[in-house]
Amino acid sequence: MAVSRIDRKEPALIDNVPGLLLALLLVAVLAAIVLSYTLTAAIPA
Repeated sequence: MAVSRIDRKEPALIDNVPGLLLALLLVAVLAAIVLSYTLTAAIPA
């Protein structure tokens, strides 16, 4: 079953450059939100 997946022309997410850039952008946005939330929660105390 796994061999037939290679025959198909469906690139993996990491092999797809736009997909990889989109994933990196999503991770960066998530990191910024978490960092902002952590700083905002720590400062008022």
